[in-house]
Amino acid sequence: MNLADLLVPKVSSPGKGEAERAEAAESQRSRGPGNPPTGAEKGGETTPTPAIRPNPPAGAESETRTDTAFPPNPPNPPGAMQEIEQPLPATREYLASLGLEALPEDVAFLTWHLPRGTTARNQALREYVHHWRDAMDAEPAQHRKQNRGRFAANTWLRETHHH
Repeated sequence: MNLADLLVPKVSSPGKGEAERAEAAESQRSRGPGNPPTGAEKGGETTPTPAIRPNPPAGAESETRTDTAFPPNPPNPPGAMQEIEQPLPATREYLASLGLEALPEDVAFLTWHLPRGTTARNQALREYVHHWRDAMDAEPAQHRKQNRGRFAANTWLRETHHH
């Protein structure tokens, strides 16, 4: 269908039935208003879009080196790719798994006083647990063990890790 056919109103001819006109209108609508006509509809010509460039051959761009004034990075020293230490959880659940009956106030006090770096933090947390358990073991009365441990661990933490 050309532009003249679209602009000039058609007079219904006796040869075309309603079904044929509906089918022609449907095929025109299916292309949509935003879609450009295909090469056959434009008279067989196709023009490439200048804004789109073809993909380069595989690996062509990634293998080209850009020369800079900076020297290449040195290789990593041996052992540099060791696994990064994960922070130990300073939670009631974690402390309970180690036999300590920590209160919410103990966890708040502990997290406030722990150092910031992961390694130093983990070491301080291990030391806290160690002081708590040592004091518990030294207390003969069963009902005083947790409080004796709590007091020793919190005192150690307060004196060594001021905030």
